[in-house]
Amino acid sequence: MNLNIILGAVLAVILSFGAGYYKGSNDEEASQAIEIAKANEVARAKEQKIIVGHNEITKSTLGEKDAIEKNRILFNAQYSATFGLRQSSSGLSVGSNSTSGIGGKTLRFSEADAQFLNNFAAECQSVEAERNEVILKYEALK
Repeated sequence: MNLNIILGAVLAVILSFGAGYYKGSNDEEASQAIEIAKANEVARAKEQKIIVGHNEITKSTLGEKDAIEKNRILFNAQYSATFGLRQSSSGLSVGSNSTSGIGGKTLRFSEADAQFLNNFAAECQSVEAERNEVILKYEALK
């Protein structure tokens, strides 16, 4: 056999393999780019959904916080102006002689009033705990 024919056949096989490999790698890159684009679209949709949810939680939480703050201000304005109360971190005792100091004077609360104030303080604490929990969930989403 002729050496040129053998070298030509080997060269043809090598070129065929090289061309197929090049075409295949281009096709694979294109299919990977399509898959990445699809995955990015899904990720963007999830991100938008999370952002919408976050905005709703923020609006709701801020609305609740504002409502609680308004109630607190109204409560303090009504009772502080009337009785000259100072804010205290200690709770009120519930009993027949519940008292609280007011600038050297003593204010006596009825058992019902003291219970109401204790319940109100407990409700404020539970709402604040819920608000803090929502904030922690939001922070976890970031």
